[in-house]
Amino acid sequence: RMAELPLPQENLRKNDSFFALLWKMEYDGSGYSIWLDDFQTDTFENEGRYESLQYRLAPNASLSRELTAEDGQGPLPGSLYQIDTDEKGQVTKDDSAFVQVSNQGPLEITVEKKAQVEIELVMQTPLAISYVLKPFSNVKLVEIRDFVLGGDFKKKTILEHDSQLQAIYLNQSNHQGDLNIDEHCQLFNDAVLEVSYGELSDGNTYASYTYDLDGQGANAHLYLAAIAGNIDRKRYQVTLNHHAKNTYGFMENYGVVRHQSRLTFDGIGRIVKGMHQSESHQTSRIIVFEPQC
Repeated sequence: RMAELPLPQENLRKNDSFFALLWKMEYDGSGYSIWLDDFQTDTFENEGRYESLQYRLAPNASLSRELTAEDGQGPLPGSLYQIDTDEKGQVTKDDSAFVQVSNQGPLEITVEKKAQVEIELVMQTPLAISYVLKPFSNVKLVEIRDFVLGGDFKKKTILEHDSQLQAIYLNQSNHQGDLNIDEHCQLFNDAVLEVSYGELSDGNTYASYTYDLDGQGANAHLYLAAIAGNIDRKRYQVTLNHHAKNTYGFMENYGVVRHQSRLTFDGIGRIVKGMHQSESHQTSRIIVFEPQC
């Protein structure tokens, strides 16, 4: 509730384009006011420290349906929008992914919109993150990991029935200390997933990627390319668990090893007994350039 928020300490952003969390919306008979807290998508921090500011919607603004809905299906508190403002600080345009963000503890992103949604995240610090794709949602996701320190990166992804996710996870970190990655993904009935991993980081990396096909018709395609150099130690365990009938899993793992580094792939496909018409396929290849590898 707005009465519980601190008083604003910033000015309205004018002639600007930025991401913001929407916390409140009111109509006063002549137009809409919305309360926005600008949001940094690279660090997941709120620039205003939850100090939402009141913006007016400009006349003839180009707005998504969620901001003008008259059927009670307006924006959820905490929904993320890309906002454009004019020289007066009025909102002229928004692009809604109908994405709800919570950064109380682990970062949680929920996608409910059925139209295609595109999300790009840049991460500079290992953290805990979760995604939930509601039924029939369709998401294109790009994660760029640019860590300078090691640590624990944990992620959970849930694809509810008939949802689709096409993702690129690019790790271009140059980190000190070991980086431990633990990712777990669940796919329910007729969910479709295609993920490409680009593991280009410098530093020791120990990663576990587990995909549970828990609903009939779930389909997962996984592609991983990794480079190891110098004295880096890298290990990637990729697991496909088939817990339902008529599921399909496919993985390809490719690596290049140089200098005195070590690179290991563990590709695991498990089909539970009785899960008829399920298939699990994998290919793993590593190219070694020096005998010391």
